[in-house]
Amino acid sequence: MREKYLLTIVLILFILVMVSCTGQASKAVDIENPSAEISALWSQFIESWEAEDAAACASLYHTEGLNIPNEYRVNSGPAEIEEFYAALFANNQSGIYRHRMESLHFFGDSAVEYATFQVDWIANGGEMWSYNARALVHWKKDGNGIWKIKTMLFNNPPPNDLVP
Repeated sequence: MREKYLLTIVLILFILVMVSCTGQASKAVDIENPSAEISALWSQFIESWEAEDAAACASLYHTEGLNIPNEYRVNSGPAEIEEFYAALFANNQSGIYRHRMESLHFFGDSAVEYATFQVDWIANGGEMWSYNARALVHWKKDGNGIWKIKTMLFNNPPPNDLVP
């Protein structure tokens, strides 16, 4: 009888330990989903873009971040990157930004994203125009474990490779 009682206690403890471990593993997966984190950062960027908030756009970059647009100078660090976005917003009435993550690969605290994006603008003169681009984005976690853009290099795709 005593052996049966001890066996029942051991079995209950085993089940409790297994349930506890399963719950912890499940929480770890839910807490850290780097693809979802980066996707949420792009949503934040788009909100900031459409609000024409250059400082908020630049805040997604690492402190040593680089923004490398085609046909413009390289912007290094948050202040220069903010100036770049402020100039875009000053020269246009509005811009609707669409971003599509084509691929995303993780390497520890770094990630490399290939993306396409399109901005539909109304220039200050009233002309409507679109900017289509491909981007290579190097993401890196900062000292607080937050994903930040370390380098964003973008250029215009050939005419048949536009974002739909």
